[in-house]
Amino acid sequence: MMRVLKLLMVFLSLSLLGWALGFCFFLYRINHIPIPTEKTDGIVILTGGRERIKTGLALLQTEHDTPLLISGVHTSDQFNEIAAYAQKKDLITLGYFATNTAENADETKRWAHQYGFKSLTIVTSHYHLPRSLLELKESMPEVKLVPYPVFSPIFRDDSWIFNFKRWRILLWEYNKYVVILTRSLLFCKS
Repeated sequence: MMRVLKLLMVFLSLSLLGWALGFCFFLYRINHIPIPTEKTDGIVILTGGRERIKTGLALLQTEHDTPLLISGVHTSDQFNEIAAYAQKKDLITLGYFATNTAENADETKRWAHQYGFKSLTIVTSHYHLPRSLLELKESMPEVKLVPYPVFSPIFRDDSWIFNFKRWRILLWEYNKYVVILTRSLLFCKS
């Protein structure tokens, strides 16, 4: 019995160490995602975080003829933000279906396949990108995904380091990422 308890303690200790090292790597990774310069067939904004729509629509201004999907449109604030770009409405598709990242992936897949897109720029919060890209890649393995990070004001300076609520956001997102990564590794389609 004692041997089993020791093995369990070693396993739990190694698991905790792996989780902590993974979190450090996650923090490094999300804070070092470069702003892409390449043009893609389409732009996708995953709603939910602050300034995602604003950033994606600003990108649309520079990529004049690139179609854009805003996935997960549900609030009047989102509609008001989008209304300012009415002159580009022929390029913008509003997705009302998605309420989470997995549904964003489904909505994006349908839109991308409808237009035959082979590459997409994915606009979402920097801490949301790793999980979003995994979900989207599982849904559309044939489509090239280019991450476009949005750094919300609460993460633009170092003050977030001393704020428990910010850490809670990052830990919550990291744990969801680990679950999706584990699922992806265990059930990968060869």
